[in-house]
Amino acid sequence: MKASHTRGVVSVMRLAEDAGLSGLADELVRLGGSVGANAGAKISTIS
Repeated sequence: MKASHTRGVVSVMRLAEDAGLSGLADELVRLGGSVGANAGAKISTIS
């Protein structure tokens, strides 16, 4: 991964964190069973 691409991903993830994406995912995402646990943490690791 190029350094410039890494900076872009970091910026987008920081924006998502500031906007409360993890908390929103925890409230709204329900997959059922154990795979649905900690949705906010899982969503914040996708890049």
